[in-house]
Amino acid sequence: MFARPAAARILGRNHGSRYYGWSFEQGVFRYFEHPVHLSPGKALEGKYVIQTEEFDLSAVQAVEAYKDLSEVERSFRQLKDLVEMRPIYHHRPNRVRAHIFIAALAFLLARALEKKLKAAGVPMSSAQALEALRTMHVVDIREPKQPPAQPKKKP
Repeated sequence: MFARPAAARILGRNHGSRYYGWSFEQGVFRYFEHPVHLSPGKALEGKYVIQTEEFDLSAVQAVEAYKDLSEVERSFRQLKDLVEMRPIYHHRPNRVRAHIFIAALAFLLARALEKKLKAAGVPMSSAQALEALRTMHVVDIREPKQPPAQPKKKP
């Protein structure tokens, strides 16, 4: 009695019901490979169709462009976590522009940091590097007898 909804729910996750069937007869739960859908599903699983309107791109260039787009989307998702942005609802156009500008600037800084880390051979993402920097603190220690250093005046 309880196996039916649980089986449907479990097989429904990640589209398992496309490839497997189940039965519950006389108190016995049984699952099995779907005789029609499993083989074609295996052949197509993990493959993607990429459509573009750019006729001058080769298949390899189209895949590279798609991966770049995926990288940008991943970076924006990271950006929201990185700068701890929350949905902010603005009503004035200048505030919307400012919000977008700050998000784009943070995105560009994160990408620049990732490029610098890669060029330096440091195996960290920008998020990992910023997390590591959170543990660092600047401490100014002076001897008690010396007066604080005065800033030099600009000529």
